[in-house]
Amino acid sequence: MTTYYYDIDGKNYLAHWQLEDSSRSSINYYEHDTSGNQIRKYREFSDGLTSDQHFYFDAEGRLVGEDFSRSDGVEGKTDYEYDDQGRCLAARCMGLNGWFHGDLYFLYDSEGKKTCAGIYRGQDSIGSIEYSYDDYGNLTGEYWDFNGQWSQTFHYEFQQEARQTYTSSNVFIRENRWFRLKEENFTYNDETGGPSFYEYDADGRLIMKEFIRSDGLSTRTTYQYDSTGLLRSSLREYHDGITANFHYWYSIDRKLLVRTFERSDGGKGSETYRYDDQGLLVSGEVENFDNWLTGALAFNHDETGLLRSGRFEGNDGFDAALQFEYDLHQNLIKIDWDFSYGGFQTYTFTYEPL
Repeated sequence: MTTYYYDIDGKNYLAHWQLEDSSRSSINYYEHDTSGNQIRKYREFSDGLTSDQHFYFDAEGRLVGEDFSRSDGVEGKTDYEYDDQGRCLAARCMGLNGWFHGDLYFLYDSEGKKTCAGIYRGQDSIGSIEYSYDDYGNLTGEYWDFNGQWSQTFHYEFQQEARQTYTSSNVFIRENRWFRLKEENFTYNDETGGPSFYEYDADGRLIMKEFIRSDGLSTRTTYQYDSTGLLRSSLREYHDGITANFHYWYSIDRKLLVRTFERSDGGKGSETYRYDDQGLLVSGEVENFDNWLTGALAFNHDETGLLRSGRFEGNDGFDAALQFEYDLHQNLIKIDWDFSYGGFQTYTFTYEPL
């Protein structure tokens, strides 16, 4: 059985495969190009083997080839051929998925839906494939029959797209269709800190966050969203009666651009963020961030687009290095701030599935 996981843009980034008796399993990682095409699948098996597949597309977005390699030396290659209507007519398999050698010839119905395929090795017919679909046109089954000698069947199940997503007050927390924050913990120099707890309404909106610090400070924050799920404002109430009003502005692709706050005691601050052409966070300027940090931020990402590190250059005589860690589902689980004056602060996050 294989279970697939998708990001906020609907791209499959991870899968977990496991035999029915649990004797073997793998974690599958996926990469996509800027057009959304899946260009790589990398598998780590429980027995130590790994495999790597790369997929190649033409200018029209059609899959034209793939190659396969495994850590035990097995290799393969497959080429795809199309007609002038964009239908794949044949697959020339020279080790498809590391095992199948032969040719697949596909047939379609009047609506252009793939219905079956012939399996050939040279001029010899060695089997067939049948495809089945649900009422929505989703592929639900594949049956490979090697002339009665042996067969394999694939069943596919779909679920409805997750409910409305909501943006976060934290620029580092990305929108998520499948998980939501359950708890956050903060520590400064291992001397003071504490947890934050989250409360959601029936629609999945974060409506309240409560922070309790070990030195007695506590806050309660409530949130207001627009009809599209963008966070527009929040109200933070401190244990001593002070309040702070926050306001948020976003880009057309739901990236946080500006966050401002103003406290009832006169304190105020702002954050401004910038993104590259791919939507990756690259820099920011903060004034009185967290009610004490003022300076500039610069960020670095890995090859998959995950934010991995950052640099804070302060206006008050000190700087900081930032490090970010994630779980398998690309949920941010830790932020480390290492200050040049010797101090440090750490945020950790835990999640629950939706």
